[in-house]
Amino acid sequence: MSTVLDGLLEQSDRVHLYEFCKQTIQKDPHALPAIFTQLYRTLMGNLDDADLHQTIAQLYYDFELYANALESCLDILSTKINYTPSYGLLSKLYYRIGDPQPIISHFELAINHALWFPIVIESLPKFYADHNRSSDLVWFYERWHQYSGSLSPYHMEAAHAYQANKQYHQAASAYHDYAATSPIARTHAIRGLKQLLRVYKQCGNAYQWLIHLLIETCNPDGIHPILAQVVACECPTTIHTCYAMATQAYPHDSRFWVLWLTAYTQPIIPWNETEYMRINHKLLALSLSETDTQSWVSTTHYSLNNHTLMVKNQVILLDILLDHHHDQAAYSCLATLLNTHALGNHPTLQGLMSRIGDQDTPMGLYLYAQWLIQTNQYATAYTILNRLYATPYHAKALLLASQLAKQRRHHPEMVQLLVHLVHRYPDTADHHHALINAHTYWCNEQRRSLTERSPKTQYQLGLLAFRDERLSDAIAHFQKIRFISKPKP
Repeated sequence: MSTVLDGLLEQSDRVHLYEFCKQTIQKDPHALPAIFTQLYRTLMGNLDDADLHQTIAQLYYDFELYANALESCLDILSTKINYTPSYGLLSKLYYRIGDPQPIISHFELAINHALWFPIVIESLPKFYADHNRSSDLVWFYERWHQYSGSLSPYHMEAAHAYQANKQYHQAASAYHDYAATSPIARTHAIRGLKQLLRVYKQCGNAYQWLIHLLIETCNPDGIHPILAQVVACECPTTIHTCYAMATQAYPHDSRFWVLWLTAYTQPIIPWNETEYMRINHKLLALSLSETDTQSWVSTTHYSLNNHTLMVKNQVILLDILLDHHHDQAAYSCLATLLNTHALGNHPTLQGLMSRIGDQDTPMGLYLYAQWLIQTNQYATAYTILNRLYATPYHAKALLLASQLAKQRRHHPEMVQLLVHLVHRYPDTADHHHALINAHTYWCNEQRRSLTERSPKTQYQLGLLAFRDERLSDAIAHFQKIRFISKPKP
């Protein structure tokens, strides 16, 4: 054996040497010490013989002397860090020794020296994954990106690493880049982005990229659930962009417009009346499902109650409520509008009020009468009030009629209507107070009228105006004295 071994050691081909040593030890295990002694004696004569050293390491591994094999591999790499066969044997030893950190460290050292051997690229991520070292996985793929200029072909692996390390925006970017490589990759990227958003809903880019990819695959049904949750990203710019992308790609899909409209009920979305009304005009031209119609009406009611809109826009929204038979909601919002100072005479109310007047509902007729009074259409107002006397709005109609009489300075009629109201509803304190206030108002008006007809009062008012150099007012008061003092014919 010694003669054959010596001959093989003199040759440069270590393959035959390895096969001979392995077969000899397998036949006679007691030959192992002698063979290793001869191998080390030769190695000591040439420490740079990495192939011989690797042969020794491989024999150690074959005969389960793993600690010795590890030591030999590390010795080789300490002088020849780019010696590839040692990395292959280390990847096998990883699963055979108790502490794998020395192996991991040498693989990391190879990366730091830009030694991107296939065995290193294949093994090191597995080592990290075995120990749930997501941050080290991220380090690995970022170093690969620096080295190669992209994450390809490890986009998905990098995305999973980023996601495990809670770097969601980087994960989304990796998915997005991967989607551009092939149609199959796009499918996997879409699945990955959806899974990411289930874990982290605040990733704005993920929503935008996902909607873009779904548009590319002509999948409007897939877009709808993404739009439904995009508000969760809490970024108004992203939210607007996503809705704009979806509605531009599918302008006739009413679902997307309704979702955009309902987004304005969220505090995170800045109020934009122009945009909001543009969406409403789009919806007016589309067919909606029952569910979407209900969402549209609910959002309309919310907006009327929580935002101060231009009158013309309020009228449009009130028409929407009436179109969908939400009369009570429309009447409630209209009552607020009519009670707003100086809005009763607004020209855009004409058509809406005529429509409400034709509906013949007590509350609608009451609001119609209120608007008629505000617009000085007294004759029609009286007609409507007479119709209301036979409805549950009888009391309200009497109160409104008394206000009409007051406005027209028909004070006896004002008081008489309230007397009738008190007799009809004697237990309502507000009606008694209204009657008392009406009496007081009428008395004050009478007193003021008598005072204004007094020459002495007009004389004193003229002197005050003259003193204040308000000459035109002074002349007007003095002329009233002449008129009041003139004897009747």
